[in-house]
Amino acid sequence: MFALIFGRPAGFLRLRTPSPLRLAALAAYLPFLAGCAVRPDLTPPAALAQTAAPVSYKPVLSGYVAQRPTEPKPWRERNDSVAPQEKAR
Repeated sequence: MFALIFGRPAGFLRLRTPSPLRLAALAAYLPFLAGCAVRPDLTPPAALAQTAAPVSYKPVLSGYVAQRPTEPKPWRERNDSVAPQEKAR
């Protein structure tokens, strides 16, 4: 059955000598595979854990001030108060 699927003779599982190109490809691939297999140590050092700031809770709306609509002020006075001052000659 395997001979029909893979189109090889029944002895296709025999070991053969790998080519130098395959060995080079395997040697280049192994460091990447090893890098994925190593799990880093995620525990913080003791000195870092001692210098951390204490945790505190501050509500999101703690600085909120309600602003209600007011009557408009005269526009001429508002405009003059924010306009650049004329330079004295």
